[in-house]
Amino acid sequence: MRLYTGTGLPNPDVVHLYQAETGTEACAERVQLDVRQRENRTSDMLAMNPLGEIPWLVTDGGLCISESVAICRYLDETVVVAAAGEAAGTPLLGTTPEERAETQMWLIRLESKVLGPMERARHAAHAVEFYRETRPGQVHASLRAPSLEQMRAGFAFLDAQLAADGREYLCKTGGSGTGESRFSLADIRFYCLYRFFSNADRELRADSRLTHLHAYVDRVGGRPAAGRVFGPRPKL
Repeated sequence: MRLYTGTGLPNPDVVHLYQAETGTEACAERVQLDVRQRENRTSDMLAMNPLGEIPWLVTDGGLCISESVAICRYLDETVVVAAAGEAAGTPLLGTTPEERAETQMWLIRLESKVLGPMERARHAAHAVEFYRETRPGQVHASLRAPSLEQMRAGFAFLDAQLAADGREYLCKTGGSGTGESRFSLADIRFYCLYRFFSNADRELRADSRLTHLHAYVDRVGGRPAAGRVFGPRPKL
């Protein structure tokens, strides 16, 4: 398999951190592309992935899978399961129908309440011209203010959820009502995107009063796999 990816970008980093957590870095050859030089949008690249957005994975059977969550799910259901010799998958996606549904629930919540607004706010202020051709009609300067408002409401929601029962990560363990939780792909996706955007734009940082959310970000960033992918943690 081949993973077409890049360095220092949030969506590729989701796959990189998933691989570091599961020890699957060697399952696919990495092909590094420079998006600033539009290497991901040459005719050869667009023939594989018409959107040209990294990362994407080309399987041994020739299928092109884009979108970081879809790539991680494919690796979880194939590479990890094959290595383990069982069909349970990993806790990152879920080993039961309940866990898998809960992971998906949090991925959707994060995208709609926090990460989508965060990305729109960033692009509205800094990338309108960059995406004018590749994302027509999607990036507008006027979206900055409402996206920031929605993002901040999402941050407050996350902080309240973390505070309610003292959980370490977003997904509960076995759906329990206690503070027990499991690390999942939802945590990986939030951390990678929050890390990138909050360092690139100070207005995209969570309010310092949201102490539970900041402690959660530090907890994810302190995991050994995050250290291997990102090196020393920056101050967020």
